[in-house]
Amino acid sequence: MPTIPPSGAFLTLFNPSNWQARQASDSDTSSSDPDSDASAEPAVVKDHGPFSWPSWQARTGFMRPIFSRSPHSGTPSAWQSKEDNDAVWSFVTKFWTLPQAEKVGYIRRGRTDNDSRGRTLYLDWFKAEAKKWAYNQAILFSLSDCNVDPYSTLKLMDGSTKVTSGLPFLSPPPS
Repeated sequence: MPTIPPSGAFLTLFNPSNWQARQASDSDTSSSDPDSDASAEPAVVKDHGPFSWPSWQARTGFMRPIFSRSPHSGTPSAWQSKEDNDAVWSFVTKFWTLPQAEKVGYIRRGRTDNDSRGRTLYLDWFKAEAKKWAYNQAILFSLSDCNVDPYSTLKLMDGSTKVTSGLPFLSPPPS
């Protein structure tokens, strides 16, 4: 079964509906203003999502959501123009609405559809930025800390697999 690439996983993480819904429910329980418009979308979500996580900010340098209907100071330079931002917004909002099984094919570079330009802008930006983030290393260290790295996993198996340190990815996690 095909899996979603890192660029798609990050888009899933960026989906504001994952954290705007939580913000709405938080404000519903704490708001005592009956005249407030509960259906109004917040201009910038400051308290939820990866953009408020200190570890995310340190790794990426992004302090606020990068996707929006209109370009703002946090929008990446790759799509600062209104036309480019519209193309990226169209692509990402469509991605967010798709079932998981369809996202794999939808995010592939070279797909020809109405969202090709936005897809290409996003994928080019992600490719350039992700190199700076060293997220693979962070994931590997996190898995190792939880003892779910390949070495620890094989060691816990019933003995049907011989554990070897001859391959770098099977080396014991750093202590």
